[in-house]
Amino acid sequence: MKQPTATAEVREGERCVGVARYYVTSCNCEIAPVQTYGVSVSFTGEQGASYSDQVNDICFSQKQAEDLLHLLAAHTVTPVSLRDVVEDYLADR
Repeated sequence: MKQPTATAEVREGERCVGVARYYVTSCNCEIAPVQTYGVSVSFTGEQGASYSDQVNDICFSQKQAEDLLHLLAAHTVTPVSLRDVVEDYLADR
């Protein structure tokens, strides 16, 4: 399994309720011979439940995807809000 680029403890007050892991994803663009990058977030809760989400084709630059990923980790974005946060990030660019 691919190693996460960043991890963050998800907290409610002082209590850790789980861990979020952040990954850069990549794929070949279907309409042109270029590589595109996205981000993926997986969350594992204290009870062992886990869920994840990813957004593909955000940009053509791996560095830009990594910068976004570190921003997501710094703000402890979970899979539940990932798409909304990425949309806001792209709208502000």
